[in-house]
Amino acid sequence: MCSELGFKSDGEAKIDDLEVNGLLGVEDSLAYKVNEIEKHLHNWERWIGLAASPSGETHRFDIDSMTPFQMDAGNDTWGAWLQIVGSADFPITPGMVKRDAHRILITDVERDKQITRIQIAGGEDPDAAVLAGNYTEFMVTPQKDAKQVPVDIMTGRAGTTVKGWARCWVNGQDTGTVDFFIGVHEYEG
Repeated sequence: MCSELGFKSDGEAKIDDLEVNGLLGVEDSLAYKVNEIEKHLHNWERWIGLAASPSGETHRFDIDSMTPFQMDAGNDTWGAWLQIVGSADFPITPGMVKRDAHRILITDVERDKQITRIQIAGGEDPDAAVLAGNYTEFMVTPQKDAKQVPVDIMTGRAGTTVKGWARCWVNGQDTGTVDFFIGVHEYEG
């Protein structure tokens, strides 16, 4: 009878009936994680591209940019890191304190139909971010003149001042540019 009323047999409320404080609640609690998943699935998305006037490591993107970022692979290895988020670029929406990269739209490539590995890292230094595990990696085989569709990516949430970086590796090739935009989400807490 007690379980039908939303209580365990000892009289405590079941977790399903406890008040949720969302992302402002206790980090790593079940309520926090459920709210984070809900917010990620049902959130406003903004697309970022290369800033019209980038400024050092503080300003790298504009949300109204129609100019893609461009990264370049090395000689059958990782290319140099390209900074895509500056320390002063977020928040886009006032009051937001976290963000994540959600999707990538590849608009052009130098190497047609070649396996391409892409890393996106977050931190002051991209190599240190990789060593710390603060990066995501995915593989694509983009076609030069094909219909382009956004690819979902998964990254951790980062604070507004955390810098973002990207690099690529085109299998078996010496160089290989990838032009792209990034779709981002922002969060209150």
